[in-house]
Amino acid sequence: MREAYEIVQQPVLVEDVSLGFAALNGLPGPFIKFFVEAPDGLEKLCRMLDGFDDRSALAVGVFGYYDGHEMHVFRGELPGSIAAHPRGDGGFGWDKIFCPDGYNGRTRAELLPRKMQRRITLLNQLQHCANFYNLIDKIFAISITVIFMDRTLIFIHGN
Repeated sequence: MREAYEIVQQPVLVEDVSLGFAALNGLPGPFIKFFVEAPDGLEKLCRMLDGFDDRSALAVGVFGYYDGHEMHVFRGELPGSIAAHPRGDGGFGWDKIFCPDGYNGRTRAELLPRKMQRRITLLNQLQHCANFYNLIDKIFAISITVIFMDRTLIFIHGN
């Protein structure tokens, strides 16, 4: 966060996402992107758990805010499991293999409405981050503009 602040010279909000498998002690975790982007990566992620009884997983979203003086970190988690094979047409990234708890084994991609298939952020995916904007506004009394650029969230501080 400090490096991002040094580049833009204004308060920054940085976001990172991970998906960890319990059977693999939290791997691939923040390296999930490299697996998803690999040829047939989602199917290979499913195959990684074939020899295990435990297919449980944890989706984690972490947001860090730094204004040049104070640093704050927010974390949201969503427990679930990994499907036997990728399923669904919605979402992006690993949504086709992640089945959040409480949705009868359906993947995020099967749960997402078609109109939301483009650029759904983890802000809406993780239950604990659903009121993230309100929390930021309440704690820091700031407004935040979100821009999507090449699958990356860019948060711009404004008053």
